[in-house]
Amino acid sequence: MTSTKPSGIAITPPKDLMVGVFSSERMTRVGFGATSSKVKETIYYLVRELEDGMYETQPMNPNWLPMGIKAVITREQLLKQYMPEPELYSKNVLPRMAELRKALAWGDKYRQQGNYFSAEMEYGKALNLDEDN
Repeated sequence: MTSTKPSGIAITPPKDLMVGVFSSERMTRVGFGATSSKVKETIYYLVRELEDGMYETQPMNPNWLPMGIKAVITREQLLKQYMPEPELYSKNVLPRMAELRKALAWGDKYRQQGNYFSAEMEYGKALNLDEDN
């Protein structure tokens, strides 16, 4: 959809940047010698589209929160090496991020009020979700 300014110049509204969960699978060898075997490992990533058209990937922890080192990849790499997982973002990631933000907000509120025991409890909830927080 395009609108025009009073000057008659067409304006294209900014596009929404994509955010979602993608997965990547790899085969890993475990064990040694006669007991070794191959195991398929699935890693989930939070992927954000950047303003310049590149994509930022960040691994997800078991609680569906982003953790670890971010990497920047091209659109071609994203489409070739990763599989979109649209349901995981809305069902798992968004609720966990909201839960984390809520725990941190309550912890901050209690700390500002001098209620340190309650603040510690809320921060403990946040740490259970995201150890690096």
